[in-house]
Amino acid sequence: MAKGIITTKPSGSTPNGRIIVSDGTGADPSGRTATALQIGSTVDYTDAFSVGLGDLVEFVVDEKGIAYAIKAISTGTVLTGTVSDNVTVNAGESVLISATVEGKVVVNGGYVTILDGSRIGGKIESKVTDSYVFSNKVLIEGKVELNGASYLSLQNTTVEGKVSTDGTVFTSVSGCTISGSLEVLNAKTCQCSGNTVSGKITTPGCTA
Repeated sequence: MAKGIITTKPSGSTPNGRIIVSDGTGADPSGRTATALQIGSTVDYTDAFSVGLGDLVEFVVDEKGIAYAIKAISTGTVLTGTVSDNVTVNAGESVLISATVEGKVVVNGGYVTILDGSRIGGKIESKVTDSYVFSNKVLIEGKVELNGASYLSLQNTTVEGKVSTDGTVFTSVSGCTISGSLEVLNAKTCQCSGNTVSGKITTPGCTA
């Protein structure tokens, strides 16, 4: 089964619930689709399963790519409004941010998903393996820095500092505006495209 984080709960009968993919392998055990789901991509679902926002879940997809058989692995925490302190995400935790965070975000082996319109006043950092950082249409006023075998997906995000990763399993930076440099080193999978970068770009082995 694939894994992901619940970012939107469904309403009505249309598939408008949404899951962001953290592990796309095993999404279709029947073999209808040939490839795994992309890390950081989203899949829709319809049924109001007994899972909540921010929950880490397992799921499979049908022939239309709609998720079903959704099962919670761990309960998530949702941050809204304004958070004046730092946010620390520890191993096994899943934190969904739809908020203004005045401090920094430190990921120590857990999952942090930052939703559209959020603002992070400090930096986002991880020095621990198996950390997951997902950001889409977010303003990050500090830098983004991940070291070790972790996962980063920055999509359509504005970063006022630098973005750097070293030794990640997966790094994807697409459609972002970066005031500092963009450096992706020793990534097992690296995808960078459509970015506006003011500083130096160092992304050996990345695919567009």
